[in-house]
Amino acid sequence: MSKLRHLCLALIVLLWLPQPPAAAGDTASIKAKADALVAAQGFPTAQVGYLVFDLSDGNILLEQNADRAYIPASLQKVPTMLYGLERLGPWHRFSTRLLAQGKITNGKLVGDLYLKGGGDPFLANEDLLELIGQLNANGVREVVGRFFYDESALPSLTELNPTQPRAVSYNPGLSALNLNFNVLELAWARDPKTGALAAGAVSRSEATEVTADSVAIAMLPTSRGKAVPYLPSIGPEGESWFLSPELSKKGQARVPVKLAALNAAQIFRKLALMQGISLPVPQAGIAPPGSRPLGEHESVPLVEAVKLILRYSNNLSAEIVALLASMHGQAPVSSLQESGQRIAAWLRQRVPQGDWQGLLLANGSGLSSLSRMTARQMATILFYGYSLHRQGLDVPSLMAKPRWRKTLGKLQKKHGKHLTVRGKSGTIYFSRAYAGYLDTKGGRKVGFALFISDLNQRQVYDQTLNIDQVVAPAGAAGWMKRAKKLEREMVSLWLLSF
Repeated sequence: MSKLRHLCLALIVLLWLPQPPAAAGDTASIKAKADALVAAQGFPTAQVGYLVFDLSDGNILLEQNADRAYIPASLQKVPTMLYGLERLGPWHRFSTRLLAQGKITNGKLVGDLYLKGGGDPFLANEDLLELIGQLNANGVREVVGRFFYDESALPSLTELNPTQPRAVSYNPGLSALNLNFNVLELAWARDPKTGALAAGAVSRSEATEVTADSVAIAMLPTSRGKAVPYLPSIGPEGESWFLSPELSKKGQARVPVKLAALNAAQIFRKLALMQGISLPVPQAGIAPPGSRPLGEHESVPLVEAVKLILRYSNNLSAEIVALLASMHGQAPVSSLQESGQRIAAWLRQRVPQGDWQGLLLANGSGLSSLSRMTARQMATILFYGYSLHRQGLDVPSLMAKPRWRKTLGKLQKKHGKHLTVRGKSGTIYFSRAYAGYLDTKGGRKVGFALFISDLNQRQVYDQTLNIDQVVAPAGAAGWMKRAKKLEREMVSLWLLSF
């Protein structure tokens, strides 16, 4: 074991030893203020757990219910990203390739073309155009043979979590070949004279928009209620969306792609045709060994991808990193649950002194109400991540600034520009989590983990959930508003108190 590893473990174990606070009187005062904030927002004490610690030595500064398990939601992406960075390496790039079998003669590929996915979580229309440009540079204007999409590098799923609503954009399908985060822009308009509804879907990136002709759109024969405005369906012909007759005269919505690789291949074919290259209708297949390379696109390095994933909290991207990291040098995994289990096992191996009892990672993204984590466990993860600066990895810089920048700006104006907050949040109905790193008024570097969960309300929601509906449960918006206000006030208190 390296000296660095010994040092990391020696530091982290401090979080688990009984320690006297640096100033007991001050701690009691801060705790009283924290209790008042919790009470003011109407949360029972049992629903709020937190732990604040000094990053220099692991000394615990403040805690409440630190060993009670809560729902981490997207906060779970933090250990997933650390896992990915360690197993794949910070400079790992995701590759999407064009491969061929056959000969190129007079602008024609007499043989088969393969679009092979490598799990790029950020593949966009522009990247497909780059590949098409390489295909053109190799002299291919037409494929006389077959066009395959190869998604064999990862399991293929039609949704990230089958117990979550089917029609929400954060629950798309997944494969080794994904495009524009597997989200389509669905738009509709009703003819004012006939009442007929016209609709279409586009696949949009930052600079390019392509009509997704591959997705069939039809009307539901009868209304399913306002809670079901549109409904996905997968059949032998591919993917369809059925629109409710109760839809407004005009509107749009972001909807998930369910057949990810097929959609990407069909968009590729359409973009190729727009560039004057004719391809057959795509079909699933695996590129044979020794296939001739005709083009390749590589993603940004993983360390840059991690910063984007932690900032925008994209579930698809996180699950891809979890799957690829889980299979790197190990046996393949067949489910997101299995990759979550491997991340949890990695944490136990990395920090064996930690109390990981009750830790449950249901997948890699946190899109699950089944996952459980304590504030002490999250603090340990943060402390381990912080220790990696000795290996040249600045984990706090990978995390995002808070959305409540106006509040932070006022604090900085009054108490000093050195006050900073870097963190990751997690949001799911009736649960909010936030954790990260602070530079405080007193000049300390501090780590914190905060969980707010009403497990009873969440259980009721899960038991009564209709996965065809896209509406929030009653009371969820008000609950989350109070939770976010408490989060902002608690972190502000810690910023000014240590």
